[in-house]
Amino acid sequence: MPGPPDVYIQAFYLLHALFVGAHNFVCSCYYTSIPVYILLLWNLFCSSTTLVIVQYIVYIRMLRDRYELANKIFRKSALNNSFPDTKYIHPKELNKLFTELRELTEEVKIYYAYHAILIIIETVIILVSSVTSLTVNYLNELDTEFVHNGYFIGHCTLRFIFLFYLVRETHKTILEAKNTALIGHEALHITSDIAIVKHFEIVILNCWNNPIVFDVYDFFDLNYNLLQSIIASVVTYVVVLVQIQSVIMNMEP
Repeated sequence: MPGPPDVYIQAFYLLHALFVGAHNFVCSCYYTSIPVYILLLWNLFCSSTTLVIVQYIVYIRMLRDRYELANKIFRKSALNNSFPDTKYIHPKELNKLFTELRELTEEVKIYYAYHAILIIIETVIILVSSVTSLTVNYLNELDTEFVHNGYFIGHCTLRFIFLFYLVRETHKTILEAKNTALIGHEALHITSDIAIVKHFEIVILNCWNNPIVFDVYDFFDLNYNLLQSIIASVVTYVVVLVQIQSVIMNMEP
């Protein structure tokens, strides 16, 4: 069944992606000497990638809405709570429902894995190149004006925030999927029917043995650990770069 449209959230992500592309193109044309057609091609490529990721984020939100609805039905069927706009369903059908949801999640994840790895690589490249430019400018006193360097700082921040949105949506969806096992454990304590208990145990085992994970070709997971790794790598790179630049400056006569 169709989930809520979340029009405002979708519009926000779309406008953010378009603003990142426009900001990068305008500022790069003003502060760099690279030919305009090269900048235009690069920004079109980056914008197309971010727009696809916006679609990926929307699908992740739709998956979370379906997990939330399935958990609401599960809770009402298992615990006999009163929720509006829901129906009772047999535990065997519940297990089938959650299996179909996991299969749908895998299809969405596999389909957008290529685009996810592109946006991560782009973000890392932009972070590293911008940090390199800022570090070299300040150490060698080539350009220390904040207005000129604000382009690099702003673009890095916008790209990293966009990646944060993607990771936040996957994190919330995983948490909602984990609630299924918690509801199953609550149902086991109040259910005396042996046949029903077996079905609940199957639902719980499927949740623990086949957890929802948004990974990218098994290279890394789209979670907060990924953001921490990126930040730690960039900080380590900056420290090494500063040390190398200091050694080079001390060696000059």
